[in-house]
Amino acid sequence: MGSRKPEKRGEVSGLHNWVRFYELERNSTKQFEYKGFIVKRGEVMASLKFTWKGALKKSGSLLVGTSPEYDMALYTMCFLSRRGKELCEV
Repeated sequence: MGSRKPEKRGEVSGLHNWVRFYELERNSTKQFEYKGFIVKRGEVMASLKFTWKGALKKSGSLLVGTSPEYDMALYTMCFLSRRGKELCEV
């Protein structure tokens, strides 16, 4: 549900679930700031720019309106089928 990588100067990793975005955005103590919409892909995918705990994520993608169970299944399939490779085209 999101983490920061100390080896990459605190770069934000994860945060691909719309429910988590909603929770962070509604709670001001979570240090989350939405910086803008980059692009919409189809009906359910979007790319966003944001800062979280002071670290900028230039482009983060998420599926909008899908269930957390669907997201977990999809990302698990990506991880298992693309192990050792850079990207998983969703």
